[in-house]
Amino acid sequence: QRPAPVEGSADMASIDESKEKLKELYATREEMEKEMAEIAQRLTEPGMPGLRGALVDREGFPIPGVDLYQVRGDRGRYATLRNDHSEVTKELEKRLAELHLQAGVTKGVAAMELTREAIEKQQRDEDDAFMRARARAAARYGAPPSARAFAYVDEVTP
Repeated sequence: QRPAPVEGSADMASIDESKEKLKELYATREEMEKEMAEIAQRLTEPGMPGLRGALVDREGFPIPGVDLYQVRGDRGRYATLRNDHSEVTKELEKRLAELHLQAGVTKGVAAMELTREAIEKQQRDEDDAFMRARARAAARYGAPPSARAFAYVDEVTP
């Protein structure tokens, strides 16, 4: 197990750098979300086609009163921001996991090791829970069909 970093150590400096990078990524993501909200609001105003609506009427003519170039530009920018937002979110998740690893908070599920005793205790606990649930079901609904005898033995010889 990795010890927790000591104040003023190189690990602590690395943790501080990671925290700063996380703050920058969060700020970037919030700016993207703000711009996406502005674009969505602009495109969903009354008389506007929205984020996915048609830019032409039923007869194939451009919708009157709508700046098609502006709408197409806004939609393109929104798509770009959505993709970038996804990438920044993935980077945030990755860096946050690294920060936790650096801080010694967790080694991750993949790095966990169970001792033989822990595995046996877990199995016993699961078996006990199963038997208790089965007993409750038998008490409430009667014995399950699988618990009824399917054969009787009269004699056993060596």
